[in-house]
Amino acid sequence: MTKYEQIIDDIKAMIQVGDLVQGDRLPAIRRLSETYGCNKDTVSKALLALKYQNIIYSKEKSGTYVLQGNITSDSELSDVIDFGNAMPDERLFPYADFRQCLDQAIQTKQAKLFTYHLNHKGLDDLVDALYLYLKQEQVYTQKESILITTGIQQALYILSQIIFPNDKSVILIEQPTYHMMNQLLVAEKIEFETIHRDHKGVDLHDLEQLFKTKSIKFFYTIPRFSNPLGTFYTAKQKQKIVSLAEQYDVYIVEDDYLSDFDVNHNNLPLHYYDVNQRVIYLKSFSKIIFPALRIGCCVLPEAIIETFLAKKVLIDYDTNLITQMALALYLDSGMFDKHRKELAKIYRKKARALHQTLRDLGYAPNHFDKTLDTKFVFQLKDDVAIHEIERQLIQENISVDFIVRNFIQLPQKHYIKIDVRNMTQKKIAENVKKLVAIIHDSVRIDG
Repeated sequence: MTKYEQIIDDIKAMIQVGDLVQGDRLPAIRRLSETYGCNKDTVSKALLALKYQNIIYSKEKSGTYVLQGNITSDSELSDVIDFGNAMPDERLFPYADFRQCLDQAIQTKQAKLFTYHLNHKGLDDLVDALYLYLKQEQVYTQKESILITTGIQQALYILSQIIFPNDKSVILIEQPTYHMMNQLLVAEKIEFETIHRDHKGVDLHDLEQLFKTKSIKFFYTIPRFSNPLGTFYTAKQKQKIVSLAEQYDVYIVEDDYLSDFDVNHNNLPLHYYDVNQRVIYLKSFSKIIFPALRIGCCVLPEAIIETFLAKKVLIDYDTNLITQMALALYLDSGMFDKHRKELAKIYRKKARALHQTLRDLGYAPNHFDKTLDTKFVFQLKDDVAIHEIERQLIQENISVDFIVRNFIQLPQKHYIKIDVRNMTQKKIAENVKKLVAIIHDSVRIDG
């Protein structure tokens, strides 16, 4: 064990047994470096890791203190093995840093944040910050094309309602896909078509036939970390999809909700390949900062902007200005990038533990080594007795997601999705083995 790991483990252990309680001050960095016989940088990095797990916090010119007196999660205390919880781990939320940004936003911009904003595209400060962020993510656009919404769900609703320049009416969606998009289409009685997606992507011939024969307004897709499969389009597939969209006068809505966890820098967004303003790029921050951070970023083709804005104003005159300003400060200050890197380290370890366990058990999907994805989807055999599996899982107190809601119509096949992001790393292998012991004979394995 390294000194870095030892410091982290020791502080956690002292909190766990009650030697350190909420509000207690930790020894100074110098003293800890002497105690552990290491340099101050090692101590600082260990304390930073604990801070990102929301176990400790810092006060300027005062020291470092215990934020919470018990680091055991509710899921660890429960008898249930919860593979169904896909929410971000609350212990990793950047409360302290974002609170600083909120305080600074109110202190420095209060007159600007408590009245109506004249630019319905979004706060200029946030648009400027997002412009730089998107450029870093290889989404190249003009500031005038960036719009802020109250979450991505609002953007999807507006896009489903407005008339597009191609004057078409049918929305094409992958299956399975984001469950709220399915619900939106059904609730609003919007005409739709579906296309099957699996670990290989979509059939490009089928896609072309749909573009060619149906009045497709836009194709809603999640190219990276597809929801719920976690798979990716290849570069060739993305280029072909963009090319077909231009050829058949179809727009593409690219939902890039998990792009911050893509460690493959050569895996570019669909928007990168678009030279004809066919791709509408959507990005949210709820999966990496807070689920309740209802800020969405849209990069729109010029021909859609005014129509989109006119609809947005009727629904939501202003997206919360205080939150917009705080997010702008969070991005500009470097806090977001720091948080993203720290979170990536934690999720990478959990993902590797999941991947290695699945490999040991005979499951090795091609996309594994290129992602920080903490989830996996098992496809079950066609003749499986699904109710018997459900009964056994309940009996063993194992919770999973059967991803039924990710299909707009009742699926013909059965799936089980697991997610380990809220599971401690040491428990992943043990819990996955318990699950696989129950479902092993029912799993379909494609080579």
